[in-house]
Amino acid sequence: LVRGTGIKGLSGIRFRNGDIVRPLLDFSRADIEAYCIEHAIVFVHDKSNDDTRFTRNKIRHEIIPVLETLNPSFFETMQANMAHIKEAECILSSEVERFRASMPIDEHAKVTIPISKFDKFPQYKTILFELLRPYGFNTAVVNDIAKHLRGRSGKQFFSRTHRLIKDRHNLLIIPQQKEGVRCFRLEEGGSELPVKTQVMRFAKKKAFKFSRDPKLIHLDADLINLPLLVRRWQHGDVFIPLGMKGFKKVSDYFIDKKYSLADKEEAWLMVDGDHIVGLLGRRLDDRFKVSNRTKNILEIRLL
Repeated sequence: LVRGTGIKGLSGIRFRNGDIVRPLLDFSRADIEAYCIEHAIVFVHDKSNDDTRFTRNKIRHEIIPVLETLNPSFFETMQANMAHIKEAECILSSEVERFRASMPIDEHAKVTIPISKFDKFPQYKTILFELLRPYGFNTAVVNDIAKHLRGRSGKQFFSRTHRLIKDRHNLLIIPQQKEGVRCFRLEEGGSELPVKTQVMRFAKKKAFKFSRDPKLIHLDADLINLPLLVRRWQHGDVFIPLGMKGFKKVSDYFIDKKYSLADKEEAWLMVDGDHIVGLLGRRLDDRFKVSNRTKNILEIRLL
């Protein structure tokens, strides 16, 4: 109750947790001591249990006696309370698990929670807390997230292990990662990219058809100098999106396509010198497209 652990913490220690069984939880200290005396069972008293510098001992020796003055049957009352709370926890857990089963998780362990799903739950804060607790978000942070649930997109919240981004229509939960190498080389045969790729060059044949699959990229090989540099986008980056005539800021392209903050952070640019060849797996630069004049094809396949 003091730590704010939610309904799961209020239900107390479980009688059975995997291979661990605690058969004496229903018995008070007085019950156990009386049994030992009656049956002449010798027991050891751990003196550290008397040290009220520890929270559990402070509660046991200083707070519970006060509560027992208000209710002499406090122990039995709390046992009954925890039994009721356990039942409520089971009902809540089954509802949360149904909700959790509908949350897609991508290959980068990013979790997407559609905000519209909370419309079905008047007590959405409780559901939200239970959904986010496994990712390290505490009560104060969850309350802040709930407050901004219908607010502007782009706001971020952090736990020790994860980052949550409030997008237009979703909450995005992303594992926090240490910054590593931000640039990679893409060359014939493959690349150093985190995403597996196949890169090959071949002569264009009459029967060749330009790919419209974002994971199968075709470029005019004679207009490109390998290796290409693959890096994250930077402010000021410009390119000519395929099918257009003029330059466009990459940041403006993101806005037009309604990229979330997470989408922007995950976007990779293919760069040849000072020229952006395209957004990897998204949109090519018109200057490097396959045309009627193309003689050789550079094919990049994202696996």
